Amino acid sequence: MITESVPKPLDDIVVDFVLSQKRETAELDFKLTLDVSKGSDFAEIAKDIFAMSNYGGGYMVFGYRETETGSFKPEGLPESFHTDQATLQEKFNSYSSEPITLEYKTVEKEIEKQKKRFAILYVPPSPTILKPIKYATYVDRRTSRERKVFSRDEILIRRGSQSVAASLNEIKFIEKRSRETVYKIGLLSGEPDQIKENLFGNFFRVVRPPSYVFEAQVPPRIFFSYFETKYTPYVKHGQNIYSFCDLDQEPFKKYILDGSLKKHTFRDFSESRDGQNLLIQLFNTEIRYEALNRRLRFAKEDDNIFFYPTDRDERSETWKSRYKKTSRLVAQKIYLEKLNRSLFVHDAGLLVFHFLGTDIYLNIVPTIVLTHDGYESIRGFREGSVKTSLSYDKYNSSYLSSVLFWISRFNPFGERHIDLGKRISISAEPVTISLNVGIRRDRPSKEFHDRKEELYSFEEVP
Repeated sequence: MITESVPKPLDDIVVDFVLSQKRETAELDFKLTLDVSKGSDFAEIAKDIFAMSNYGGGYMVFGYRETETGSFKPEGLPESFHTDQATLQEKFNSYSSEPITLEYKTVEKEIEKQKKRFAILYVPPSPTILKPIKYATYVDRRTSRERKVFSRDEILIRRGSQSVAASLNEIKFIEKRSRETVYKIGLLSGEPDQIKENLFGNFFRVVRPPSYVFEAQVPPRIFFSYFETKYTPYVKHGQNIYSFCDLDQEPFKKYILDGSLKKHTFRDFSESRDGQNLLIQLFNTEIRYEALNRRLRFAKEDDNIFFYPTDRDERSETWKSRYKKTSRLVAQKIYLEKLNRSLFVHDAGLLVFHFLGTDIYLNIVPTIVLTHDGYESIRGFREGSVKTSLSYDKYNSSYLSSVLFWISRFNPFGERHIDLGKRISISAEPVTISLNVGIRRDRPSKEFHDRKEELYSFEEVP
């Protein structure tokens, strides 16, 4: 099985890419050598580390000489070169207001059929504004003059390929960038803050299942239309029919074979695997009948995917979202470049029931339906790829909003529970897990507000 992963900062593939570069950037700096000994010019290296970390991280490569054209040529480090990560880390930390974890390694690379050694230093983005805690000077060995490198509390940043004192706007940039870094670290480290956080699911618990399951037999080749049974949903297997409604009534009563009518308690019926499978079919039939009675349609490819039809170029539905009463665009005729034609795109929901342990839950999965005329769904390989591209970015707030929109279709008055045919009661609130840990700087996604609840931002057909 092939798996895909994000490479670490000093994985071979990253190192090979960095060493293949020839010009400096804000995230990449070339040096001829690295000296951490007492009295060396290490303060210049520290300056670049401060600036690069504040900017958002980057790499420093040692063993490259600058050419007259401003590019850098791989020359390699001398054989006498030796610097270990612990000494390098300790040296920088002696200057820094906050410790950061530097990553360092030496590598060999063949240059013009000669093996040469290079050192590469990864500078991570700082989770706060990084500042020196002391002045830094050193004596230039060529001129014997003292050089001042940076001052105490000076805020440094990369500007192009230079490390300079940050302006007020650049300090604001560092502050914003450092907050984002803290957020990312919290997500990846496995050590979130000790704060309460609620996670919402797309499952809704059945709080009151039906009391009984009715079973009966009818003669072969007997079928009932939706209009005959729109208020008495049922499932048929061979000659057997099952329902949460009493089958000793029309249109079933006159067809039921003598002595075949049975009445099971819901609990007894749910004890076997076959019984549970039948119950799921019955629950799915109940939600399907309820949807059809509310003038929704189901897709050809799956009769538990529901959508709003339309005879206009677009259709909107009013609903009460998490924050306010609002209008949601649920169908729109748009031009789809991949298919080179105009189709109706419908916001849709897959609504199916599942047993989780001994409890039953309604699961809602937002999806998309395409139609030619606003009514009859179409499917195919090319249409499937279009639906995937249309829905790829529906995450977080937008996804939860879609889930809540579809549960609201069966709860027009905003009740705590939803009743299906007065036989089934479902919680109107999604399953919620309360955790004692979370991300302190976690923030709601902007995508929901940016999109303004529009369906999709494609070119509309005139």
